[in-house]
Formats: sequence, structure tokens, C-alpha cells
Amino acid sequence: MYLALLNLLPDRNRPAFREERGRTPAGTEYDRYESRSPLGRNILVVSGFTTRQEKDPRLIRFARALARSGLRVHAVALPGLGAFRLEETDLEALIDLARSLQKDRPGPLMGMGFSVGAGLLLAAAARPEARKLFRSLFLFGPYYDLAELWDHWRVKAERPARTLTEWDDRVYLRLAFEHRLGAESSLSPDDRRAMTDLLWTYCGSADPAEKISFFHRVLAWRPIPAVTGPDVTPDRMAALSPKGRLASVRARIRLFADPADDLIPAWHSAAIYKELLGRPGPGFRPTFCVTPLLGHVTPRAAFT
Repeated sequence: MYLALLNLLPDRNRPAFREERGRTPAGTEYDRYESRSPLGRNILVVSGFTTRQEKDPRLIRFARALARSGLRVHAVALPGLGAFRLEETDLEALIDLARSLQKDRPGPLMGMGFSVGAGLLLAAAARPEARKLFRSLFLFGPYYDLAELWDHWRVKAERPARTLTEWDDRVYLRLAFEHRLGAESSLSPDDRRAMTDLLWTYCGSADPAEKISFFHRVLAWRPIPAVTGPDVTPDRMAALSPKGRLASVRARIRLFADPADDLIPAWHSAAIYKELLGRPGPGFRPTFCVTPLLGHVTPRAAFT
């Protein structure tokens, strides 16, 4: 709520901060948001399956609000997620940036992830080389099992939509399945450019009628592309899934999910919570907030 109120202040009354592009020695790129007098706490922020990645307007508003509160925010660029692909290089980039931030300013590191990015961040924190990097993680709508989620998306993309929310989810999944094909897509060059433009504005200014119109004009009569490739093998999905890997995670975990979210259903967060309860040691009990105010990953009307 405090962050939302900061964003509602007129520009002249908001705390000053600066934005700059950064790059680790290993090549991981990110955007940094930092107030003029930061408190010193670093936060690594991860977006979800969106072509805009760290440039997503929702993420930018959120990062600016955090920066205005005095924190140092680092929004990471993950090319795999931006192309709707499941790449271990994205997970390695998260660990690389976390290590770089620890070297730059030793101390507790917070992580914050949204949607698929939240699940990937948790999977990174479960890696042996990353277990001491994060002090706490805030995860909004994370996944638990990628193989199950992928199957759910396939079914959902074919299911007839009745409400605007169902249409929004269905069209987005169809666009994602097509976009991940890249140059191998069977769409005409004009339709491919239109698809790219629509994805760029999908979670922001795109109108529901525009989304549904594109679906009926371009996608409805086409079969859903076969989702194959080295990034969707059982081994790759298992490697990028938090499932079965959480017993030794040292970070304090805070989970947030919406019971009405059908892109990444809330049972994924519930499964994460259940597995985390088995971690040994005092002070490791996770927290799990289920609220209808969340939407998929955007708090309703909080950061507009």
C-alpha cells in the first residue's frame, strides 16, 4: 500500500531517484533504479513471460515505487523469457546478477519475481551455488511444476472462452506459442509484425476488442503449433522447476496468489508452501497470502 501511495503522489512531491543501464562482467544486463539517498538494500526484480521483460511498464512503475522508498532496484533482462522460451541461461543470469550485487554491496539481498519469473527466481535460489545469495524472496503467482503448467496452458489455449478474462488468457497463450517459433512461424511477415506489436502492448494499452479481433483474423483457424524443442524437454522443465528442490532453500519466502488466476493457478503457490514447510531449522516458516486483489501478477488498481 505504501508503494502504491508513492506512485499516486504528484511528480514534484515524489522522492528523487535515478535510472541507469547496467551490465555484469559476465554480460547479464539490467536496469537499476536508485534513490538519491538509498538505504543500501539491493532488490533483484524479475518479470514474467513478456516480450518487454525489464521494460514492461508495470515492472517499471513498481521498480520506481521501490526506488522512491529508498531501495536499490535491479530489473534483470532475461532473453529466454522475452522469447517465451525456457532457457537455463536465464537461470544462470539470475545467479550471475545476484553474485554481482553481493560483491558490489555485501549484505542481505532480496528477490522479487512475478509469474513465470517468480518460479524461475525460486528455482535459481534452490541451486547449491545460490543458496546463500538471497535473504528473502517475494513471489507473486509463481509456478511449481513447469511440465504440469505447460500441459495446462495447452488445454487452456484450446478451451472456448466465455469471459473477457478467459479471452485475454487464451489469446495471450496462442500468441506466445506462435511467437516462440520465431522465423519458423507460418504467419505471413505482416501478421508476424502485427503479432509482435500486439504482444508489446498486450498487458498495457491493447484493447480487448483488438486482441479478440486478431485471434479471429489470424489464429482461430490455425492449429496450435506443436510445442517442441530443447527448451521443453522433460529434463529442461525439471531443471527449471522448484518442485522437489526446496528443502535446502535458506531464504525467507513470501508467496502471493489470486484464487481466480487461471494462467498459473494458485495451487502452484500452495504446493511451494507445503514443500517449504518441510525445511529444517528455526525461522524458515514461509508466508502465503491468497487474495482476490492480485489478478495474475498486477495488484488491481494499485500501480496505475
